[in-house]
Amino acid sequence: MIVMAFISTFASDSGEGVEVEYHPGYVTEDGGRQPAFLHINLAGTDSYLAMRVDEARALAEAVQCVVMLHDAAERLAAEKAVA
Repeated sequence: MIVMAFISTFASDSGEGVEVEYHPGYVTEDGGRQPAFLHINLAGTDSYLAMRVDEARALAEAVQCVVMLHDAAERLAAEKAVA
């Protein structure tokens, strides 16, 4: 079995945080390769995301960029409110 990114969602806004589990890669009995992956759970819900480590790296980079844009927008809004 090869893990690919997928999302399963059945959630309400629990606000309880995020839990992340690491699952190392391994070789299956028939010689197939299962890559390492992360299991990301929205705490208090039945919503989760599983992705390979390389996908998680790409997501982390994208999220970092979006958060920086958000922070810059908030600083600009605060500066305009003071002026």
